[in-house]
Amino acid sequence: MGMHLRHKTTPESQKTSNLFFDNPLFEDFAVRALSLDGCPLGEVSATVSQIEEGDREGWYEQWTATADRIAALGDESASADHAVSARDAYLRASSYYRTAYLPLYGSPIDARLVKAFDQETTVFQKAAAHMSPAVEPVEIPYEGTTLPGYFCQADDSGRPRPTLVCTNGYDSTINEMYIAFAGALPRGYNLLLFDGPGQGQPLIEQGLVFRPDWENVVTPVVDFALTWSEVDPEKVALLGWSFGGYLAPRAGSTARLPASPTPASGTSSKRTKPVCRRSPRRRSTNFPTSTRACWNRSWRRFGRTPSSAGASFSATSRCTGSTPC
Repeated sequence: MGMHLRHKTTPESQKTSNLFFDNPLFEDFAVRALSLDGCPLGEVSATVSQIEEGDREGWYEQWTATADRIAALGDESASADHAVSARDAYLRASSYYRTAYLPLYGSPIDARLVKAFDQETTVFQKAAAHMSPAVEPVEIPYEGTTLPGYFCQADDSGRPRPTLVCTNGYDSTINEMYIAFAGALPRGYNLLLFDGPGQGQPLIEQGLVFRPDWENVVTPVVDFALTWSEVDPEKVALLGWSFGGYLAPRAGSTARLPASPTPASGTSSKRTKPVCRRSPRRRSTNFPTSTRACWNRSWRRFGRTPSSAGASFSATSRCTGSTPC
């Protein structure tokens, strides 16, 4: 789009074709609320119209003000037993609280970041209470502490289901991951979403930082998944998005994972096309020509076919034994 959906504060000679901001960091964070979280354009544009280029104080104040307002709408809907409206408002408020603190990442941790993260989690779990089947918060044992997660069942039948274990990226959280991966639930897949060291709560409140040997993070998570009778142990996949598109193949190619689960992972970017290739362990130069072909190959490992043509991330499949690629 050739013009900003906001007031102009940038000299004409320096203006870009961005949607909201000339500042690339602010632009990416604002567009993220639209493209990843699916928030309404009206609410997003009304919020950014009150923020000056590069003003991190104003950014935090305006996004938290929007989040507070939408969370209050969720409370009103919940009080009136309007479950769908309450759930949707809480999900949007969760996204806005998260958007508020994205520019505040750093060391030492900003107290406002911690506050907004807690608010994000609180309202997301309010939304989760209005979901069916329920989204269940879990604590996953990990090296003397726990990692936060959500176990989301495809239905309440109690039947063992194929299960996607989803690993996060750099600055996302399990609350945002639910929005990205929830489309798997009506297609018959369970989800186990988790934040590892360097992500979400483990970073912000537990002080756990990233580690390169992600297989030692994923192994206890998969072990935890296999304690659920609703999980089919022969059909467990590892999915990653953003930086998780590196972490998942790393873990899947070296971890001692039960039932040889297939890591189907990928990276996404608003500026570049997704890349689809074999996992590093195979070191193959046989690159598929289409992201969809790679995605389909991963789903065929579970004896199912995708019900939509597209995916927001590319897939990486590890072939084991006599399993064809």
